[in-house]
Amino acid sequence: MYHCLSMEGTPKRPDEPIEAFIFAMFNENHKPKGEEQHFGLFYPNMEPVYYMPFT
Repeated sequence: MYHCLSMEGTPKRPDEPIEAFIFAMFNENHKPKGEEQHFGLFYPNMEPVYYMPFT
């Protein structure tokens, strides 16, 4: 995320911003074990899994 927010681009295209998307906002604790349970940025109780600045 930091690289995407830096607006520096990539070595091949240094002046072009990087587009990215967030796959999951929340960890899904009701999914079967091993199936995309831990992809979210937040736990179901809204506590952050990772520190992620969005600005």
